[in-house]
Amino acid sequence: VLEMPEPYTPPRGKDMYRCFVLPTGLDADRFVSAVDVSPGNRAIVHHVILYLDTTGQAEKLDAADPGPGYTCYGGPGIEASFGAGGAFSLTDLLSIGNMLGGYTPGQRPEHLPAGVGLFLDRRARVVMQVHYYSIRNSAQDQTSVGLYFSRQPVQRRLLWAPVVPLDSRGRLSMTIPAGAENHTVTAQLSLPPLGLFDASVIAIYPHMHLLGRRIEVEARRPRQPSPERMILIDDWDFNWQGPYTYREPFKLPGGSTVRLSCTYNNSATNPFNPSPEPKTITWGEGTEDEMCLAFLGITFDREDLLPITSNSAAAGPR
Repeated sequence: VLEMPEPYTPPRGKDMYRCFVLPTGLDADRFVSAVDVSPGNRAIVHHVILYLDTTGQAEKLDAADPGPGYTCYGGPGIEASFGAGGAFSLTDLLSIGNMLGGYTPGQRPEHLPAGVGLFLDRRARVVMQVHYYSIRNSAQDQTSVGLYFSRQPVQRRLLWAPVVPLDSRGRLSMTIPAGAENHTVTAQLSLPPLGLFDASVIAIYPHMHLLGRRIEVEARRPRQPSPERMILIDDWDFNWQGPYTYREPFKLPGGSTVRLSCTYNNSATNPFNPSPEPKTITWGEGTEDEMCLAFLGITFDREDLLPITSNSAAAGPR
């Protein structure tokens, strides 16, 4: 069990992102089968993302910021984190194995299937980014993380691959007009058309904020006449979300395309709309911003031939 070294009290009245560096104390590399984040104060903890850092950058940022942890809106501040400058590339896809997990309201920990694990480098520090939403009240928090190590040999490393809306320059981008009752945002991720990139999806993690009403992910495989649904949530509830593990791996041959569709109600008819008077909403980490995101928990059939790295940090749902 890893725990914040001391309690932290976020300021009241705004979204706060704070990163805490947690040493693992490991003397050997391990594979993780499940992660269980236990918020110290559920009234103010909006979500938690766990990054890994083997560069030492997070500790330097922590030392330079007074008080427990350091401010980290937009990510943990590690240069190798995916999507530097908001862009995303195939290189990022092959270096995102260092997202360890996280917590969102309603999420329950689940063990990965036998033979699949999340790689944890013995040199890594777990960088726990906590999003505090203390608009109404504030109090101390001391969140902890339970790590369950794989007990059986691991043949495949799990990577979390994000499907997100990007503009023509590869930057995160989405807009939901004020007053729109049924506005849809789409995104897609394509694997290179080579057998080298044959993959299996073990789990899927859809994510939106308070304006979300419906989210669907479909896959179109090479030479397949119609797409196949991977997940559909047609009555989105922000307070009940998390990853879903397939009974059998969902196969994605090289050349497959995954398409994400998110539908929002940004009107006064949405009782969960955080704005009393609807306004145009864009991509952002704040509770009153929005996201259209699906993480695919994938393994590559020939990962030994791919340049999968383990020395960077990766992003998750915010």
